Amino acid sequence: MIALVTDSTADIPSEIADAHGIKVIPLKVVFGDKEYLDGIDLQPDKFYKMLAQADKLPSSSQPAPSDFIRLYESLLKNNSEIISIHLSTGLSGTVNAAKLAAKRFTGKIH
Repeated sequence: MIALVTDSTADIPSEIADAHGIKVIPLKVVFGDKEYLDGIDLQPDKFYKMLAQADKLPSSSQPAPSDFIRLYESLLKNNSEIISIHLSTGLSGTVNAAKLAAKRFTGKIH
């Protein structure tokens, strides 16, 4: 079998991701000094409520390569390969983190 991975910027509703076996790795959203996992700790309704009350715009950061490594390792227990689809490098460092992690699994991550 082949696993499919994307990140939370794809905004795939959890019901659809679950129904199709798509694994979504969350980006981090930072409001002030508090960090949230997009789609896990921070759902869209809460995000927009916080945004309306924020003095400063939030920032975001991509998952670390180690986050991808853990996800890939768990998926490769039951899958022969993984297709991992992310934002372009012009918009985020997410794909670079995924590529760094993929180097550990030669020929298994695409």
